Amino acid sequence: MIVQELRITVTASILIGENTKYRNKLVMNKTKIILNWLIGM
Repeated sequence: MIVQELRITVTASILIGENTKYRNKLVMNKTKIILNWLIGM
């Protein structure tokens, strides 16, 4: 029982970590686009 809960916790933290990485990538892309747009003005 404890082992299963640990496994769930580890899986959840890995998924959340991946999600955060992905979201950071999106934010970076948006920031780049905005910066390019501002420079292009």
